[in-house]
Amino acid sequence: MKSYRLPDFVGRMIPLVELDWFSPAAGPAHGLPETLTVAPGVIYARDTFQCWRGSTDSAGPHVGFILQVHFFLDDLFPKTIDKPIFQ
Repeated sequence: MKSYRLPDFVGRMIPLVELDWFSPAAGPAHGLPETLTVAPGVIYARDTFQCWRGSTDSAGPHVGFILQVHFFLDDLFPKTIDKPIFQ
């Protein structure tokens, strides 16, 4: 494995592509077409949280984006959340 010596911020980024396929149960003849959405994005992962940013075209003719933030509570509060409930 070769190291490119990138900054820590860039090294924690994970590129991804999300595919979302929608097909109505009644079939496309009832007015709802089948759709396929391709949303490129990137995950930024740290020890206590991760952020995901992706783009989407489900907002009509304009391009929108999604931003999600996940906090890892057991890493943020290791002395309280990571303990068993009953001893």
